[in-house]
Amino acid sequence: MIKQTQLSFKLASHRGRRGDDGEIAETVHTMNYTEKAFRVVVLRWKNTQGDLFHPEEYSYHVIATDLECSLEKAVWEYHDRGQIENIIKELKIGIYMESLPSGDFGASSFWFALGVLVYNTFIFQRELVLPEYYGRKTIQTLR
Repeated sequence: MIKQTQLSFKLASHRGRRGDDGEIAETVHTMNYTEKAFRVVVLRWKNTQGDLFHPEEYSYHVIATDLECSLEKAVWEYHDRGQIENIIKELKIGIYMESLPSGDFGASSFWFALGVLVYNTFIFQRELVLPEYYGRKTIQTLR
């Protein structure tokens, strides 16, 4: 367990912009029964609305990493990795790519390439053709 008193928080920068109420800190942590230490980056932000079951003043997001870079860069590296997961999910759900239709590698790779082409066409249309309101909508929502 990381004690909050060990951490020295500062205002978080969001890709060059100062955060509105987010703070960031780091520490080094080791698990029980091991000597291998790793870096822990902690983000926190004030809870703006009271909650009966979670009365804590702050919400936290913790990243365990071995990246040797600034705190903000580590956070954005992991954020970008999460965005890739969202793209994969969109391919699976929005374009029905959960399973490929053939056991043949060539046919499956063609099917997958076609799905990626459809996905990229959708993104192009969403960003450049559709009104701004649709900017964050998924394929399944617009279908």
